[in-house]
Order: sequence, then structure tokens, then C-alpha cells
Amino acid sequence: MAFATVPDVATRQGRTFTTAEEDSVEVLLDYATAAIADAALKDDAWAEALDPVPTILKGLTIELVGRAMANHEGLTSMSEQIGSYQYMK
Repeated sequence: MAFATVPDVATRQGRTFTTAEEDSVEVLLDYATAAIADAALKDDAWAEALDPVPTILKGLTIELVGRAMANHEGLTSMSEQIGSYQYMK
């Protein structure tokens, strides 16, 4: 069981998702929950037993999913150059 739901992520982003996006968000929610549990040195059983899910874990899960959706290609940096002007991020 993930720490947040698709509607939680949609509310945070202020939009609705297509069916394909909902499927992706479901997977990302599971990954985010597993990453949080792993960082806490816990397992999936621990994550599933949390009822209710603490607000901090729910919020962190939503933010992790939002970041993954915004950076779906896994970029770590970006740069552009036009003539002598260069932009790096």
C-alpha cells in the first residue's frame, strides 16, 4: 500500500490525470513508498502496517512522485548555448 493516492498527487498538482498518467502515478507511488521505507531501514510490511499514514510520509511521497513526473527523463543538469550566451542549470 502506497503512502499516498493518485487523487492526492492530482490535488497537489492542481490537475486531473489521463488514464495512462494514472497508471504511471500508481507505479511511482509504489516506488516512492518503497524508497521511503528503505531509507527508514524498514520493509514493505512496515509500510503496509502504517494506518493512518503519518502526514509527513504522505507529503514526502507526493513530492517524490511530483519530482519524478517533472523529470521523467532523469536529467541531472541542462545547458544551452546561443552564440556567446550560455545557460546552465
